[in-house]
Amino acid sequence: SKSLEATKTDMKIIENMWTYIKNALSELEGFKETFWAQINGSFMDERVSALVKELAKIRKEAQSYTSIVDQINNEITKKWKKLVPLIINLKYPYIKNRHWDSVREIIKSPDLVVDDNLKLRFFYEINLHEKSEEISEVSERALNEDKMDKALNIIKKIWNENVFNVKPAFIAGDSTNVPIHI
Repeated sequence: SKSLEATKTDMKIIENMWTYIKNALSELEGFKETFWAQINGSFMDERVSALVKELAKIRKEAQSYTSIVDQINNEITKKWKKLVPLIINLKYPYIKNRHWDSVREIIKSPDLVVDDNLKLRFFYEINLHEKSEEISEVSERALNEDKMDKALNIIKKIWNENVFNVKPAFIAGDSTNVPIHI
């Protein structure tokens, strides 16, 4: 009968949603347990993007369950879509201690130690993604400072490689014959 078929279809949709939720939460919980040195931001970004695409497919199937799908989207993927790029930026080598000091101030965590014991869970639990603008400004500033440092090092190298010969010169018409150096 039609109602039995509709129920089977609904059951399949619900099963797909729960399977997605279970798999997504499992993967994201695994991300949270990743130590700072082992974080692979580009891999995480690819996986979160894949989860977003997978959820979009579920949304098409589960049109009668859009409120549930929206809740899944808000609680799972939106947070991670903002968090992962911030983590990628903070992992760049041009982020120096002075930049971490700014981050500590933004997140109101003066005791934060960025070492091998730090896990991604910390940033997830403090809702770092809510400070996206401020953290992005810090990482942009760090990148610009790094570019300036590299340019200054090139200039220093050029100046250090050039030898300037100082030769005595005399001013025409000066009767003192005292050399000036140019």
